Amino acid sequence: MPRVQFTKIDASGRRDPMPAGEYIVEIKDISIGRTRQNDEKWGLKLEVLTGEHLGCRAYDSLSFSNKGEARAKLVCMALGLRVDKDVNLQTKHLIGRRAVVVLADHEYEDDAGIKHQTTRVGYNGWASLSEQDFQQLKAESGEGDVPDEDNDPPF
Repeated sequence: MPRVQFTKIDASGRRDPMPAGEYIVEIKDISIGRTRQNDEKWGLKLEVLTGEHLGCRAYDSLSFSNKGEARAKLVCMALGLRVDKDVNLQTKHLIGRRAVVVLADHEYEDDAGIKHQTTRVGYNGWASLSEQDFQQLKAESGEGDVPDEDNDPPF
């Protein structure tokens, strides 16, 4: 029978955020939902591939409203996708792709009026991997940036 010390557990379930900074990440999973305006929204689960925070998770989202599509284009460019024509983008086109994200400090207030400190990927917080990033990946993991060919989009 497990002994659970409930008095030592933060019931909010919140954990300390990853520190602000640049991280090489891979998109591990994407959940699909809707915004309040009923536009499609993708929740991106990112995994850090190098450094002190290897294996840690970060999250971002893309919304496909008229306004949100500009950011989706920036993210797709950073992931190495062609963005020079109209496409039917699918989650499989992004899963397994790698890029650099910049996490910045962010403060928000929850529904109970409590302020929280976290980090998040900003609007322009995505960048393509540089040659130095490729070398770091290779040195730390023994692999380079080899995308899964099954996820390559037909564009």
